[in-house]
Amino acid sequence: MQLSFSSPTDDDALAQLEHRQLRETIAAMREEMDEIVSSQQAAVQQAAAIGKGEAQQLRETIAAMREEMEVLRYEGERAAQKAVAAAQGEIAELKSTVITLREEMEALRIQHENEIQAMHRAARDDQQQAQETIAALRAQLEACHGR
Repeated sequence: MQLSFSSPTDDDALAQLEHRQLRETIAAMREEMDEIVSSQQAAVQQAAAIGKGEAQQLRETIAAMREEMEVLRYEGERAAQKAVAAAQGEIAELKSTVITLREEMEALRIQHENEIQAMHRAARDDQQQAQETIAALRAQLEACHGR
């Protein structure tokens, strides 16, 4: 290995050149670092904006679903109330029909009893008339034979 001695001005010039190159490298690295930081900040802001947008969209979806659930709940309650009202109307109508049929059945029972009583009276009247006819015929027969 051979040592070479250079002049102090050459060494100073080399040192200054190296110093300048180091400053330029540092400046370039700072600029690159600033660009990376700026790019990362932009990516973070974009991700935050996307996340915020998605969150807003989810809130709106939740609100719409809640509203739809309320509408469905209201319609279900309304349908149930209609069904109950219709059932109550039908029950009232059926009760009225039962009362009417009971009244008709009672009227038919009374009519049937009256018809049976009338038939018994007619039978008794017929029997009594037949007995009277028999007694009259017997009296005529005896009067004809007894003479």
